[in-house]
Amino acid sequence: MKRLPHALVAGMVLELLSSLVFLLVYLKSRDLAFGQTWTMVMNGIDVAAHVLAAAGAVQLAGSLTGRAAVGAKIAAAAQLALVVMVGFWIGMQLWTSGDSATVWKVVSAARYVHAGLWLAFAVGFALVARPVGLAIALPVVAVFGVPLPVVGRLLYSGIHSETASIAIETVPYIVLSVLALEATWSRRMELVERPAADAADAFTRAGKALWLRVIAALSLAGLTFLVGMSRSADLIGLLRAVMLLAPIVDAIALALFARAVIALVRTPLAPWLLSAAAAFALAAIGMVAGRIAQLYDLFYGHHSEGLYGMAAREPVLDGLSTQVVPLVAATAITLVLVVIGRIARDRNLEDVRENIVIRTGVFVALMLGAMLMTHFLGGSTVGEAGVAVFMLFAIAGATLYALTIAAKLCAQGAELVALDPVGLPAAKVVSS
Repeated sequence: MKRLPHALVAGMVLELLSSLVFLLVYLKSRDLAFGQTWTMVMNGIDVAAHVLAAAGAVQLAGSLTGRAAVGAKIAAAAQLALVVMVGFWIGMQLWTSGDSATVWKVVSAARYVHAGLWLAFAVGFALVARPVGLAIALPVVAVFGVPLPVVGRLLYSGIHSETASIAIETVPYIVLSVLALEATWSRRMELVERPAADAADAFTRAGKALWLRVIAALSLAGLTFLVGMSRSADLIGLLRAVMLLAPIVDAIALALFARAVIALVRTPLAPWLLSAAAAFALAAIGMVAGRIAQLYDLFYGHHSEGLYGMAAREPVLDGLSTQVVPLVAATAITLVLVVIGRIARDRNLEDVRENIVIRTGVFVALMLGAMLMTHFLGGSTVGEAGVAVFMLFAIAGATLYALTIAAKLCAQGAELVALDPVGLPAAKVVSS
């Protein structure tokens, strides 16, 4: 597995697991599987899986030649297009009015595009695969497992069991992920070692992304406070815009952070831990996109029964969904901080490692404390306005201080790597 691009393996495994988990959740509760919170989580997982697979496929293309390299590039392009499709499905939640016939025509066209992209992905890895049987199996599974709507109606129109239909729609993604990994494995002896990414630069960019979150949060909080203190009905529209802008800035900062972590995955610095960190960061972006759509619908939508029927079953923003995103984003940051601690340990800088571990613990404690206060703030335990305002300031302060700690630790990680890029253990003098 060391020869294979870590991002590609992580993306395919994530795609496999997400499909399997969705099937199991659906078998337990249909309402839970199609509920707002779980839909938001699945959107995030899809974004993470597609982006990681695309990044890994690009790296694979650079390590191969000939038709295999072309196939890897085709697969990467298909995965990036599937990320756009996730954004499209999130955007469709806002289309709650207008001609329903037009809506379903758009949805039908999108399903054709979705099936075509998975076929392109399968063809790409068919070109990568060395065994002929594997090369044939990939497009066959795509054609019959993720069929064009017209083909799907011919093949599966006689199936009336909803559970069987969901299984038929879900299992092919699992099979395609396994076959893609097998195709990559078949070329493992031909992979050419590529220069590793600049770890110091990647850590620096990760730190800057976190500083962007801090600066943006301070600016937006100050603007929100001024609008709230003005108590002017004319500024309600501005307040809504500010509340909508906040998650957009968060998504941009998380995207920059994820980009830096994906670069770190292409270094020998704990690539599996960093792959997990990239997955969490990308998943948070997908979830934030869902929240942006929900907020837009709350402020400017018609609040009628939407395409997915969410409006009638659940509130626009429930307490659980608002806490999932910070937890996922904090997990991504924590994993990167753990890697920085390991870098210090590998360089025998024990004092530095202990300091990093302590500050990482403070970061985790502050983020968990902020999420816990957010939970109580959204419940019925807070009854006075003064207490609520105090908790809001406490949440903001804890979050900002935690992000400041993480940004400084990323900068320290860049310094550690720059001082010793190779990471050789420090020599010790042993007295006789």
